[in-house]
Amino acid sequence: MVMSLSTLIFRRIAISGLLALSAAVTWQIANNHGQVISKYQTTVDSMHRILSMQFVGLSQSAGLAPRFPDWDPIRQVERPLGSCAHLFDDKGALLRSACTGYLRPGNAAPEWFSRVYLKTLAFDQPVSRQIVGTRDEKASIELRPEPLAEADMVWAAATALTVPAALIISLLCVVVWWSVGDALKPVKSVMQSLGDLEQSITGTRIGPFPTREFSQIALACNRLATTLEENRIERLSLSRKLLSVQESERRAIACDLHDEFGQHLSAISASAAVIRPVVAGQRYVDDVLRIEQSAAKLHEHLRMLLHKLRPWNEGELNLSESIRDLVGERTRALVSPAQSIDVTVSVDGDFNQLSNTFCSAVYRIVQEAFTNALRHADATRIAIDVSRTREYVAVNVVDDGKGCDAEQLGRGFGIAGIRERCLAYGAEPRFTVGEPAGLVFTVEFVINESLLAS
Repeated sequence: MVMSLSTLIFRRIAISGLLALSAAVTWQIANNHGQVISKYQTTVDSMHRILSMQFVGLSQSAGLAPRFPDWDPIRQVERPLGSCAHLFDDKGALLRSACTGYLRPGNAAPEWFSRVYLKTLAFDQPVSRQIVGTRDEKASIELRPEPLAEADMVWAAATALTVPAALIISLLCVVVWWSVGDALKPVKSVMQSLGDLEQSITGTRIGPFPTREFSQIALACNRLATTLEENRIERLSLSRKLLSVQESERRAIACDLHDEFGQHLSAISASAAVIRPVVAGQRYVDDVLRIEQSAAKLHEHLRMLLHKLRPWNEGELNLSESIRDLVGERTRALVSPAQSIDVTVSVDGDFNQLSNTFCSAVYRIVQEAFTNALRHADATRIAIDVSRTREYVAVNVVDDGKGCDAEQLGRGFGIAGIRERCLAYGAEPRFTVGEPAGLVFTVEFVINESLLAS
């Protein structure tokens, strides 16, 4: 699962904070452990000095006086909780001892901490010092630690550090996270710009930003948007030129078909009509009739082809008249007398200020959409609406037929021609399912300088 950048940064900051807190607690535990060892050694050293002074004074006398050792000063020495001080003679016999005792408090270390601490760090070895007199008299002082008291002291010190350290580190993490989030605010603009470029929206510009890296990213995105916009304009210009060339070729082909094929078909029909009365035998008469029928059918197909190829404004018709004439001709050619189809046409607005090539594109779009509805939809009603406002030119062709899926739409040459013409003028055609059935074709052209007549 891919997570967001802010979530990833927050997780890493939180992990870093936990690691820092763990390091601080570990350092505190290790430091307290060292202080415990130092405390035991300092205490033993203090006891050793007191007893050494007593031993030295005693050694200078005639013999071992009853006052040695004087244990009261030893009792006054501050000792770690739970520790026991023992004094041994040179034979190892215990002379004196003193224990502070230890009763575990209510805030003692939990069992798991005590267990871990006793196994890893606890200072449980006695600390001893040897006392030597001037006559080689010997004694030793020993201090035995209480590991549980040490564990409780370390736990108390660690918890006393953990709370403020956790608050400080949490506050630091929040500040760092907020600072990083504030520094990453340009990411949203960059992502939006890239999303616009993906949708072919090239007018978005971003930046500049406070940081150099994001400013460089913004500059690269803006340059990419500029390049894509220039390429789009060049592509649209080329597409419009191609459409213009197509119309010119259509006109030329229509002229050739009319002048050459039309004349020859007329000649064939005339010749067949002349020879039919003079031929002998029914067999030859049938052959001549078939020639006349074939010529008539070719004439009809040629007429339909010429009507399809002819320019939208042939005979100086305006766009509204051309579309209405197209609908009437297509309906007569493709609808049999047995069929009942209700076709409505609405052309609203002034198209005189629009360029001839654009009006030709609109005418061809209506032609292809209407022809597809007649041939493939099995519709009983078809509505054509072409309108122009101050800002848009909209084309809608709606039928109540059987409709088709996206795969069928992608295979048709007529649909491909519609898309080609729409995209050439910066519009995206939309095909949706009608209510309760049928197909709805819609496209809107934004009126700009490229659509106006020069």
